Amino acid sequence: MIPADSYEVDTSKTGFGYAVKDGVILWQFPTNDSDVVEILVSWQQLTILGRIKNKGITWWKVKTNDYTGFVNSKFLIISE
Repeated sequence: MIPADSYEVDTSKTGFGYAVKDGVILWQFPTNDSDVVEILVSWQQLTILGRIKNKGITWWKVKTNDYTGFVNSKFLIISE
């Protein structure tokens, strides 16, 4: 497994976002075969730390109250 700091995260887009439904997974790395960090609940607010593309999928690096990890972009609403 590649360490999280080995991924180049585009930090030009930051702010807040929300999980689109219960059960959205916060992953340790921007790939869905990494460890699960946390299971999110619908409309859980997340701090957006940046964006990354990995294997054609856009991921957002986010922070919850307790953890930092990655969420697949299709499960996140970005607040403008």
